[in-house]
Amino acid sequence: DNGSCMELSTLTLTDLPALTDLIIGSDENCNNSYSFYCCKKLELCNLPSLQTLEFGLFSFFLTPGFNSPDAFSSSFSPDLPSLISLSFSDASFSKLQTLSWQGLSHVASISIGNRCMERLSEMEFADFPNLEHLVFGADCCRNVKKLQMRNLDSLRVISMGDRSFYKTTEAVFYELQSVSAFTIGKKVLPALVNVKMECGWNGWVVMGRRVGHASVRVDECL
Repeated sequence: DNGSCMELSTLTLTDLPALTDLIIGSDENCNNSYSFYCCKKLELCNLPSLQTLEFGLFSFFLTPGFNSPDAFSSSFSPDLPSLISLSFSDASFSKLQTLSWQGLSHVASISIGNRCMERLSEMEFADFPNLEHLVFGADCCRNVKKLQMRNLDSLRVISMGDRSFYKTTEAVFYELQSVSAFTIGKKVLPALVNVKMECGWNGWVVMGRRVGHASVRVDECL
């Protein structure tokens, strides 16, 4: 029920060795998701067989952090060694304060929906040997000041929706050897003043446009 907000301090899912798929809430085709909208903290521990993790529309909207002793910090647990697909539907985890993506050694696809993660100030994707697809929706991660993608040897597709990373001033793309398509929407990265590319891409495609740059520095793109 999106008209009410039941207080729940923590949702904990732990020690479920046979669990392979976890879907919390519904996607953009459902108007009544809002699952755990007011939950303060999420803990996912010891889920060794989990392969698919999906968060529905507006789920955990007010949650400031998860999987961390600090209520305002977030990180993915190393107890998710089999995770392959991770997706956040529109406006889920909108109020996260910080987020570390470490511990996702097998993940192949990450999708972050429209208006997600609006309060993060930094975002880094690093050392994911199997990550192939990285997709951001519209108005996503608008307050991220620094964006880093590095050492993602299998990454082939990057997509950024309209007005995502709206306040990002610095971006680093390093060792993205396999990227073949980099798609951006309108008004993506309009505040960018410093971009570093050391990528070694064999071929890449950029669609859409960026506006409002004061200056852009490309150190190296082999």
